[in-house]
Amino acid sequence: MESTPSLCSVLDDETENQDEMAMLKELYKVRCTLLGEALVKFDYLMDSLKERDESIEELEYHLNDEKRRFNLLRQELKNERCISQGLKQQIETSELDKVKDLETIERDQLLAQELDASKKELEVAHASVTRDLDHLEKANKLVKVELKKLGENHDLLQETYKKALGSMNDPIIAENIVSSSTSFTSGKQLKKRHPIKSIVTSSRPLELLHIDLFGPSHYDTLGGSKYGLVIVDDYSRYSWVFLLKSKDKTYREFIIFAKKAQRMYESEIKAIRTDNGTEFKNYTMQEFVDDEGIKHELSAPYTPQKNGVVESKNRTIIEMARTILSEFNSPHNFWREAISTAVHYSNRLFLRPLHNKTPYELLTGNKPNVMYIRVFGCKCLVKNNKGKLGKFETRTIEGTFVGYAENSHAYRYYNKSTGAIEVSCDMVFLEDNGSQVEQVVPCDAGDDDPSNTNKLMGMDTSGP
Repeated sequence: MESTPSLCSVLDDETENQDEMAMLKELYKVRCTLLGEALVKFDYLMDSLKERDESIEELEYHLNDEKRRFNLLRQELKNERCISQGLKQQIETSELDKVKDLETIERDQLLAQELDASKKELEVAHASVTRDLDHLEKANKLVKVELKKLGENHDLLQETYKKALGSMNDPIIAENIVSSSTSFTSGKQLKKRHPIKSIVTSSRPLELLHIDLFGPSHYDTLGGSKYGLVIVDDYSRYSWVFLLKSKDKTYREFIIFAKKAQRMYESEIKAIRTDNGTEFKNYTMQEFVDDEGIKHELSAPYTPQKNGVVESKNRTIIEMARTILSEFNSPHNFWREAISTAVHYSNRLFLRPLHNKTPYELLTGNKPNVMYIRVFGCKCLVKNNKGKLGKFETRTIEGTFVGYAENSHAYRYYNKSTGAIEVSCDMVFLEDNGSQVEQVVPCDAGDDDPSNTNKLMGMDTSGP
């Protein structure tokens, strides 16, 4: 049976519980007092912080007032400086005006003195001119007589004329008298001079085109061309050359060029200048320029100087082509390729006078790249891309470099095995090998000279 707790044990437990409750109450009271003190301190701190904030705000307000005062003072200083500068300028201008007034008065006095002196000089000169006119009439009579006697000796005539005018004081009148003798003019008449222009009269590309035709050449090209049509832009001096087999194809080639150029460069042709040749002066050509609204200017007969731009360009191109052919002693029937290469170089290497830019840059607006330029007529090795090759067959074709492709970024070369001009990008150039050594063009049509054989064959895969 379970034993029941005794009365003493129960009383002891109750006394222990009461003691613990008393202790807890004491602890609670202590905590409450501590918490009250902390709250009082917190309130004190908050009050002090508020006071500090108020003092800071007062300081900021005072600082802003000081800033405003400082800005006002600075503005006043600026205004005073401006006023002082304006006063200085007014003083200086007034002083300058005084100096100028004095200078103008002195100038007017000097001008009046000079006018009086010039009036006196004019009166003296008028008297001398009247005397010279009398001498001049006498001298003219003597000159006419001497011209009839000595019409063949111009120097002797001048000396005689000067002797007749020995009493004259003005040498300009003695030198500028023109003879009225028709016999002297008919024996000594010369062409008039045509000075070079020192200004650019055109304002944009294709405004004026200079056109001329050269040929026929003593040597036919590989395609049988004999003539060359040269077109030069007056503004940029950019040049185009078209090789023709006959002169009657000139107007057709120009019509095609005019339509392409106007669309490519987004500019209209305003005028063209040619000579009086029938290849330019014909019904078809005139009809085309009338329809397009192009002015056709013609140079005076027997006066190539009037179309001197393209005439000098012809000479430059032909001399360049002759030099290019002589570098590797290339055959003369390569003159078509040499002409095209010369034009390609002149458009990208020469500078247009008064602009100091290349023709290519003036026409297109872009600077030309000349890193791809090679020596004309040098030996080249071309990658053979035709057909299937055996394992031990050579991968190259030996050829001669003859220029640049017109419609692609590639090179043109003469294929010695086929005897035709082809185009390729995969080429190795031997520019330092064989300079001034004659390039022998193989001939498969007998033992004739290659140039004569090419004349008969008339082959040119690239077209005229």
